[in-house]
Amino acid sequence: MRVETDCIINVSDVKSAVKLLKAHKNYGDYCLSTDHILNAPDDCLLHISWLLSAIIIHDCLPDSFTVSTVAPIPKGHNVNMSISENYRWIV
Repeated sequence: MRVETDCIINVSDVKSAVKLLKAHKNYGDYCLSTDHILNAPDDCLLHISWLLSAIIIHDCLPDSFTVSTVAPIPKGHNVNMSISENYRWIV
């Protein structure tokens, strides 16, 4: 059985990252919310650390990790919305 010391990314790394998440943010395509991670038990965070460590060790990323949603955010209220340079593209 793996122990936490075998991980490149350990549970404390994951916990530090989780603390930076904002609550109530949703990613609609997978019905996931940051609340799922913010309220996850330590065992779940351990599995996340194993997953991220395996991705780094084996240099292999699941296909579902390569899909993202791009949301155009206008740079201001008084900009011409028909010009793409007037948007910030958030992934």
